[in-house]
Amino acid sequence: MTLDYISSWSEKMNGSHKSMSENEFSVTELLRDATAIVLKRRHSNEIQRDIQAFADINAGTAVHESLEESARECGWETEKELSVGIKPDNGPRFSLYGKLDLYRDGILADIKNTKEASVNKAISGQDDEWKKQLTAYAVMLETIKPDWYNGIKDMQIHARITDLSVVGNAKTGKSTDKWRVLHYGLPTQTDTDRLIDEYIDKVRQVRKLAKVKDNKLPICSDKYRFAETKYKIYGKTKSGEWKKTAEVGHANYATAYDAKVGFEKAGFTDKDHKILEVGGESLRCKYFCEVREFCPHYKKMMETENGKEQ
Repeated sequence: MTLDYISSWSEKMNGSHKSMSENEFSVTELLRDATAIVLKRRHSNEIQRDIQAFADINAGTAVHESLEESARECGWETEKELSVGIKPDNGPRFSLYGKLDLYRDGILADIKNTKEASVNKAISGQDDEWKKQLTAYAVMLETIKPDWYNGIKDMQIHARITDLSVVGNAKTGKSTDKWRVLHYGLPTQTDTDRLIDEYIDKVRQVRKLAKVKDNKLPICSDKYRFAETKYKIYGKTKSGEWKKTAEVGHANYATAYDAKVGFEKAGFTDKDHKILEVGGESLRCKYFCEVREFCPHYKKMMETENGKEQ
């Protein structure tokens, strides 16, 4: 595998929504699963957004532009577009494109308008997409070394939480600060090698699936769909049916061990309660995926849910 220089940087190469060519992939695009990438590229001109989506996009853009304008006045480099060529040992070459938000004196930073749950997932390590994004920018900067670049000593995500309830958090003793700063530090060689290998594999998958019809595309991974396996406690009703109990709070656990602890803490016995392993709900599919209307697996999921409701 080799990395080579294509272009250094520009103030405004193609705007914030650059269209990728067949052999060009953006840093953020490659964070998606291969099926989602193929569907987005195939149906990009058919995607419809409602007024709420446009409002969210415009609000996020306004925050970015305001912060970046202030940052430039303080000496930060902003909105730098980067492009690097990647030549795998086996397979055709492709270009990796990215646009970083902020850089100054060894600090590489990206601004996010996001939800509190996303920040918590990033802090806990459950979701590593932001770290991957920053690591990719670090690799590109080290490859290109533009004249304003002098190394990296800290990678930061500046997250503006858009769904935080200040009053609610104050009542529960949680932070009422709508901003969080996440620090990732200097990426190791292992981090960068693993990410490039992952990108190479993802591009290989996309190229393979580009020949596959929509209804034959594979389902995205559990992790990407936010559908990790969960463990739930069910109780037996008087009629003998098993239903999810609410007696121990949410009764929804990430691991079998946690479920067992909750089970014992509530004083349940095997006579009237049991722990079941269930598939997690595909939250990204239902609420966040912009290509779900073209996805056969989403259609099947909704047909199943609607069938259960009838």
